[in-house]
This record gives sequence, C-alpha cells and structure tokens, in this order.
Amino acid sequence: MSIKKFMVFDQENVHEYNIVVEETDKGVEYSLFMSESDQWNEHAKGDLVLSMINDGDGVIFSKKLKKLDYGDLFAVRLLLNLENFMDENPRNQEKSKIVEEKIVVEL
Repeated sequence: MSIKKFMVFDQENVHEYNIVVEETDKGVEYSLFMSESDQWNEHAKGDLVLSMINDGDGVIFSKKLKKLDYGDLFAVRLLLNLENFMDENPRNQEKSKIVEEKIVVEL
C-alpha cells in the first residue's frame, strides 16, 4: 500500500489544501484537507474537507453531494482532477475535446 501527498496552491502561491492519496483495501482513497495556512480559522486548519474512494467500479464520496455550494464544488473538482491526472489507463488520460456550438439566430 502506498501513500502520496500533494499540496494545492492558489494563484498567489498561498498553500490552501493538502491531498492525500492512499491505496486501501476498498480502493484508492483521495482525501482533501485544509492546509495549516493563516487564511483558515484555527479550529479549521487541517480539517478534512472531502474524500472519495475510487473502487474500480466508480467513486464514492464521504458525504452526500445532492446540492453543492461553491466550496464543495471546488473540492470535488480538485479531487476529480487529481484522480484523472493519476489515472494509469491511457484512454482515461486522453483529454476530451469540447467545442462550443455556435447557434446563429437571424431576425
């Protein structure tokens, strides 16, 4: 079993989050924690924000995500982006091409 740790920095190079990736008997677990940086309240520093397990059949989140506030949405994006980055399947590493459809309306 292996453990990898990642740090997430914002655009001003402030250390915001830590992500721990661990191989478990349930699958690969991705855990997002608040950093120990000063932008967080003392009681929140180091707290678990969200975790997910990729069990090889899908992903399971640590909390129900029926409706997301923007903080939860950001946490989900971070975890999914890292999971996609680390995926060893070449097919899953391919970037999808997304093209905006131009709709012309003549009046």
